[in-house]
Parts: sequence; C-alpha cells; structure tokens
Amino acid sequence: MTEAKKKPLKKPVAKKPSAKKSPAKKTRPRPGQPTKYTEKLGDEICEALIRNPLIGLAKICKLPEYSHFPNPDSIYVWRHKEHEFSDKYLKAARTKSELAVEEAESFYDDALYYFDSDGNKRIDSPSVALATAKANSKKWFASRLAPKLYGDKKQLDEVKDENEGLKKELQNLRRQLQEQNESEY
Repeated sequence: MTEAKKKPLKKPVAKKPSAKKSPAKKTRPRPGQPTKYTEKLGDEICEALIRNPLIGLAKICKLPEYSHFPNPDSIYVWRHKEHEFSDKYLKAARTKSELAVEEAESFYDDALYYFDSDGNKRIDSPSVALATAKANSKKWFASRLAPKLYGDKKQLDEVKDENEGLKKELQNLRRQLQEQNESEY
C-alpha cells in the first residue's frame, strides 16, 4: 500500500479594500447612542407628520428623505420629557387626522365608470367598494388620533356616563372614609 501525500493547508488571504469609496450616506447615530432633542429637529418631525398623513411615525423615519431622524423610540421619549415638543406633536397629530379625513372624502372621486351595451353610464361597483373601505379606514384612523373631533358620539357618551358614575362612587368612598376617621379620632 502506498501512502497518499498530504498537502499543506493554505491560510486564507485577507482581501484588500478596494480603492473605490462609496458615496457618503446620511446615517443614524450608532445603536444605543441617544439622540439629543433640538427644537429644530422637533419642528422637522412635526412637519414630516403633517406632510405624510397616511403613514405613521415609524415608517416616516425609514423614508430616505428623513434618514437623519432618530429612532422612533427616541421620539416617543421626547414626547414624554419635552413638554413643548409634546404640544407641537399633538397639534401635528390633530392636523394629520384632519388631512386623513379630507383625503378619505376624495376616494369616491376615483370611482370607475363604464358604459353598458345600451350606452348608459354605469359605475363600477368593485371600485366603489374599494373606495368605501379606504374611506372607512381613514375615518377610523382619524377617530383614534382625534376622538373628540371624529370619534363615535355614542362611545364618547358612554365614557362620559362611566366617568360620572366613577366620580359619584369616589365621592361616596371619600365621605365614608371621612366619617370613619371622625368616629375613630
């Protein structure tokens, strides 16, 4: 039997970086690095919310033109800590809901029409169903952003009645505690 010759293993050679440099990109801060709030950036975020009424903050932050925005989690923290920004953000959200409702009204303008065999102008019912679904979706979205303006009146009345009941119950409990404290002392 002949013994097979063993070949020595070659070490992998590291590739040298190419001379070409990629174009400079706007990048977000490294993960874990907090982004500091500035009034200019806060105003820009609120403006972006208003300009894009159909998409949420997380998607806005992913758009290329807003790549310099921080992570949405940082923005949520700012809403909690920065009272002035919180007020501006709330106004922008209200405006966003108003724009969503205005756009929902225009969905019916896109309904398709056709002419039947007799030459009568007819409306395409699937396009109307799609427009109705889109409009209802936007109205629901607006009712969540601004429930006092676009919310269900019945739901608001129920909450108001429930609050009144809770207020009365709280007043009774306070009165009972006060009477109990007076009798003990």
